[in-house]
Amino acid sequence: MTRLLNCFLSAALVSTLLAGCSSDSSSEGPVPPPAGDGNICGYVRCDGRGIAGVVVSDGANVVKTDAEGYYSFTSDLATADFVRISIPSGYETARDGILPTFYAAIDPAEPGTQRFDFDLTAVDNTRHLLLVMADVHISGRKPGYPNDSGTVVAELDAKQCRERFIPALTAHAASAAAGYRVYGLNLGDMTHSEYWYSKNYSFPQYIEAMKGADFPIFHAIGNHDYCHKVADDTADAQYKAALGPTYYSFNLGRIHYIVLDDMVYKGSNAYSTRIDDRQMEWLRKDLAATDPAIRDVVVAMHVPTVNGLQTDGSYKKALENFDEFYALFADYNLTVMSGHWHHAHSIRIGDKAAEYILPAACGTWWYKLLCIDGTPAAFAAWTVNGTSMSHRIVPIGDEYAAERYRVYNKGVTTNTGTVAPGTASDPAGGSPAVLVNLWEMRPDWTFDCYENGVPTSGRLTRVARYDPIHRDFCNQGLIGWQRYSWCATVRTADHWLQYAPADPAAAIRITVTNHKGTLLHVIDTKIE
Repeated sequence: MTRLLNCFLSAALVSTLLAGCSSDSSSEGPVPPPAGDGNICGYVRCDGRGIAGVVVSDGANVVKTDAEGYYSFTSDLATADFVRISIPSGYETARDGILPTFYAAIDPAEPGTQRFDFDLTAVDNTRHLLLVMADVHISGRKPGYPNDSGTVVAELDAKQCRERFIPALTAHAASAAAGYRVYGLNLGDMTHSEYWYSKNYSFPQYIEAMKGADFPIFHAIGNHDYCHKVADDTADAQYKAALGPTYYSFNLGRIHYIVLDDMVYKGSNAYSTRIDDRQMEWLRKDLAATDPAIRDVVVAMHVPTVNGLQTDGSYKKALENFDEFYALFADYNLTVMSGHWHHAHSIRIGDKAAEYILPAACGTWWYKLLCIDGTPAAFAAWTVNGTSMSHRIVPIGDEYAAERYRVYNKGVTTNTGTVAPGTASDPAGGSPAVLVNLWEMRPDWTFDCYENGVPTSGRLTRVARYDPIHRDFCNQGLIGWQRYSWCATVRTADHWLQYAPADPAAAIRITVTNHKGTLLHVIDTKIE
């Protein structure tokens, strides 16, 4: 069975996608392709002129356009799904709403040559603002507890998305500095396949909800974006029909971006965390075809490559082909962006790689705009100038909008936050302390501490804790964690600080400095 011949992907998909990328949109009209081998061909142009060296792929073949902007190759129609271009630096495609039209569906039943032309617009995107989001999970439901009746939280998830998430996203886009192009990147779980049927809410409704975003948004597939009723390689058909290929690349300025699917789906929401052999082979070819002057790569995928994070920054390998994957990027500066967990983490992987696990845009599945580790529901904003990349987590909703971290200082001891939801209180005793949930923290950040202006040492420790506010929401019945276990507060070990002062009445200052020596935060507090 091919990847597109199934009950969910109709001929309408083919005609729709071809309309957006065909030569009909060219300013000079169709140009007959030259004679040559191959059943797939076309031009890549800007203002009617061919662009040389553009990378074109069907997910297996990877070729470049010639001096006239022409490409051709022979595609295996039984396995190919889309022709996609790796948008070259300094260009953009047209958009179909929020979707950049860098791909076109291949017709597996077409016996002749299929032609796909792509018309680009020249832009300067050396400086760009990339707004990255994960786990939006809009499903057309009322996230009420205990029976989804809306008795506790009456707002629809889509309503919160439209009224809270989209305005925060667009406001941040509007704040981009002059000369910065704005792009979006969604790391998956846009919807939730179980609700495609019970609520008739799927990708078209997600796209409609996101229409307020007036910039192109690239997408990665998440585990809930597969059809849970399908256990073969057509489980991604609805995703492809709406959002295009599940792996591809593009270039913005001096950064090469790669989107991958790091799940081998088995049906009923079961999957292996692995980048399959077809993608790995394509990835090797894509990197080989990339401009050798580019040494900075961003890889986006849904499931993190690591797990088991510890207070010392250590981790366990979650991606089955972890070593093989990272070995491909040994000569690059690599940034991996992932989601899935509904909590935030920053991990160093060797000397030249880092993974950023993003908090969920929906927080705790829209029950509360707070993720299960206490991080606010948020997106991440990456500001890119050449190869310089900086980022921050941007909370949504009014309640946590101003937070970059959260300080607990009222009645806190060294035992605070040590027990899970369902326990009436933390253990008695312990020394007076201050807890800081610093969700953007990296293992290579440093801290200086003061009491009444006098430097101290040995009193600040990295600890593993449950977030007290999120845990209280669970214990108060405002989050349905007993029915939905994945909504329970989680104990995280890599972004908590605990300071136990020598003088419980002292004014406490903690300064936070990043790996470049830049002062990030000055936290002034005292025990109350």
